[in-house]
Amino acid sequence: KGRRKRRSKSFSSPTRRHVRKGLAIAGVFILAFALKYNLMKFARKRIITIERGVPSVREVVAPKATRSLTRAEAEAPEGMVFVREGEFMMGSPSSEEDGDSDEGPVHKVYVDTFYIDKYEVTVEQYHKFIGSTGHREPKNWLEQLLNPEWPVAYVSWNDAVAYANWAGKRLPTEAEWEKAARGGLVGKRYPWGNVWEWVADWYDEDYYKKSPYKNPRGPNRGLHRVLRGGSWFLLAYNVRVTKRSNYEPTIRYYLIGFRCAQDAPRLGQIAYE
Repeated sequence: KGRRKRRSKSFSSPTRRHVRKGLAIAGVFILAFALKYNLMKFARKRIITIERGVPSVREVVAPKATRSLTRAEAEAPEGMVFVREGEFMMGSPSSEEDGDSDEGPVHKVYVDTFYIDKYEVTVEQYHKFIGSTGHREPKNWLEQLLNPEWPVAYVSWNDAVAYANWAGKRLPTEAEWEKAARGGLVGKRYPWGNVWEWVADWYDEDYYKKSPYKNPRGPNRGLHRVLRGGSWFLLAYNVRVTKRSNYEPTIRYYLIGFRCAQDAPRLGQIAYE
């Protein structure tokens, strides 16, 4: 009498502790099993991936469209490279010391996928074109034939278009040319610079001020066609990636050649297997 009653600990409290402890242990085992199962599942996926010959884990986890681009790149026509679609900054800023007024303003451009020749059209390739079509020979042709792997020179814009049509290709647009020359590097300053290269566009000094965002193709008319890339004969200023030049489409000059481009399948047109 007078003593405070103590709560019984004979059965209920130890049982609850044991149950909680048991549940905790069981939870640890379940978690460990789940982790092991997932790791084994991932490992099996990697083994299957390797056995099926897929070249990289990155390709497996990438969206289908990205994987399709890899296939399109692998199937590029002989002597051409695949250029992915996307945006780039075209032109040179006004702050660039040796930039010209027709290189600005810097503007964002989107270009669809395309193929472009890895090298400029060679004397040997142009010789085959002449033999097949009877097209007129360039100036100094016999001398040029002494170096069949050199870029063909003394070709007009009209000559270049004729060759491209014969080869089932076309001239690149000015935007395609600069995107390919930059190689995906922002602010790249120098491309290749062997001979000047004809592109498809008519020349307009102020075109960049009104150029469309997507797949610009130059003005509808003009007097001169655009040349890009500079040449071996010129100073560094003239072989910058943004440098623009222009000539009448009939001119044939010893510093002028070209390379070709070709349409590539768009994302929705590529079936991936």
